[in-house]
Amino acid sequence: ASEGATEIRQTLYVPRALWWGVEWQRYVLNAIWGLPVQRTPLLRGMNVKSRFDEQLRSIPKPLRKRLRYYRSFVTPGLQEVRLRGYFAAARTDGDKEAHAAMLRQFLSDSMRAAASASAHPDPEDIGMQAYIAEEWCSGGIGSGGSAVVR
Repeated sequence: ASEGATEIRQTLYVPRALWWGVEWQRYVLNAIWGLPVQRTPLLRGMNVKSRFDEQLRSIPKPLRKRLRYYRSFVTPGLQEVRLRGYFAAARTDGDKEAHAAMLRQFLSDSMRAAASASAHPDPEDIGMQAYIAEEWCSGGIGSGGSAVVR
């Protein structure tokens, strides 16, 4: 953190699809596409490179071929796949309609921004937080970890 910045530590629940799934997808695409930047995969702050390498070797050849096919559709000169998942503490747990309304609002704002050629709204604008693996401490797989919220 920058000098003088106040850091607030909170325990937050991050869905497994983010802390495991996004990190796995990023690692697989960087490896299969042979991109030059290969960051160490982290799950809850733990280095899982050997585990991911083992799983990477078990990807069936047809799937590996399909993933390689999509490489030609991304930006030329791509150095690394940068995926970022977003999450938020839900005050509306179990209220599917409230979650659907929030998604509809975000999509509506995105469509309006696209039509006016302005930047898309940031997920942070609706209370979401970016999950960045390097910023999470080891709290054990499946547990809520500690995050530095800026």
